[in-house]
Amino acid sequence: MCMVLMLALVSCEKPVAYDKTVQLKLDVDSIERFVKANGIAVTNDGTGLFSQILTKVDGTGTLEGTDMLTVTYTGRLLNGVVVERLATPDSLLYSSVTEGWRNGLKKIPMGGRIRLIIPSTMAYTNKTVGLIPANSNLDYTIDLIKITKLKTVKN
Repeated sequence: MCMVLMLALVSCEKPVAYDKTVQLKLDVDSIERFVKANGIAVTNDGTGLFSQILTKVDGTGTLEGTDMLTVTYTGRLLNGVVVERLATPDSLLYSSVTEGWRNGLKKIPMGGRIRLIIPSTMAYTNKTVGLIPANSNLDYTIDLIKITKLKTVKN
């Protein structure tokens, strides 16, 4: 009987609403402490995305939603745990990557390498994805090997 009553009480609790503005403030504070503690020279673009260009190459160009990106990358939690790794180049559709990647990859041309420290609000938000816990800030090193412009069909 006690167990049934306890389950009824727990099921009546409302989940905490996700507030992107509040979470972004928490994320930025956490990232700023992380970069300071580790002596990482990054740029904050004002959106909460922190970046460090690791391999600078000459080039220009714009990324579009239909572009295919050939990349390698390593993604870590801020505690250093590797949660994603792609060591062999593979292609990803630009429009399918997270907001943090989309904004960060615009900062380098093809052939560049960048470190992105991405707030959870620009990554997987309050969702657990694979080894990535909800509300996790992520530290990615990405090599942008190739950009393939896909032709769109006009009606």
